[in-house]
Amino acid sequence: MENKTEHKRYSLLPFVSFDGVPTMTDSQIMELFHQTKKDGLVEVVFCNGKTNSPESFLAMAKRPECLFFMFFYKTHTIGYAGIENIIDRRGEVYFCFFNKFTAHAVPFTKYFLNAARNLHFDVLIGGPPLWNQRAIRFEKAIGWQPLGVLPKAVWNHRKQESQDVLWGYYEIKPKNKPEKREV
Repeated sequence: MENKTEHKRYSLLPFVSFDGVPTMTDSQIMELFHQTKKDGLVEVVFCNGKTNSPESFLAMAKRPECLFFMFFYKTHTIGYAGIENIIDRRGEVYFCFFNKFTAHAVPFTKYFLNAARNLHFDVLIGGPPLWNQRAIRFEKAIGWQPLGVLPKAVWNHRKQESQDVLWGYYEIKPKNKPEKREV
């Protein structure tokens, strides 16, 4: 059972600009990369090798076709997510939670997916490589629906080979509307 008080301590910050003023500085975004590297997660989250430096991470987060978010628990930055390859009302999503805050990964992600209703998504898709059992357990815990193994769907830069992923989806369901009462 989820603790509702914990949810009050969670917040997320999307990377957007208001009248030319961004919600995150470049150094804040690059610090996320430094923490990802410190936790040994760069090759886990970005195994294709394209995001391998603070500068490439910053460029990825600022791409117009990427919805990028920082995650917070109280005042602590606990991770981030990106929604990419958006077509109509679906997008591909990835998550990264820093090692110190993995206990918050499932409840925060449920909070995030609930907030995704306001972004007008019907479904989020994606999947980790089969070797990433931590991510597969995480996906099961958040209610991700597996579709099956997609062969050779991700490039592993370190191993120089294409690898299989467990592809799946999360359907964003609308909030229950109150029943109309007859007067």
